[in-house]
Amino acid sequence: MIAFEKFLEPIELANMPLSEIHRAYRMDGNSPQPDMRKDAGLGTCACCDYFVTNNDSVFLIEETQLLKSIKRWKREVQYLNDNDQKNFVDEKVKTENCLKVYGSLLVLARLMNKFPEIRNLVGEKKYCFWLVVSGLSTPEDRRYIDNLKDSQLDA
Repeated sequence: MIAFEKFLEPIELANMPLSEIHRAYRMDGNSPQPDMRKDAGLGTCACCDYFVTNNDSVFLIEETQLLKSIKRWKREVQYLNDNDQKNFVDEKVKTENCLKVYGSLLVLARLMNKFPEIRNLVGEKKYCFWLVVSGLSTPEDRRYIDNLKDSQLDA
């Protein structure tokens, strides 16, 4: 049986610790941290960094340095014109984060199927996706977040 509490981590939102009704569980661990994906039998499946629960919602949280990723992707396709670069990066941002959301849902579904206490924890709740970005600085950077938000609503 999985000891689900081993994934519990103290995190802060807006420099304030989460209250007892909000519990943060790490989904993708780096050694020596526990790895929820492996305990679910899904190995290296892409998933969000954490999920947080409260009384009626489950929040999937992905921490990212989006601007560094965007700059790296633009360097990879610098031979393209500006519009094609923009389209490539937009699609890359959407695809990468959609995969993490779907992977997270797969991990939770697998664990809910195996363990009733997890089903009770996350079962019939509303799911939300939070992208926590470091380094947001320009209107162009914000466009990626708005674009992702619109895309997630359609997914």
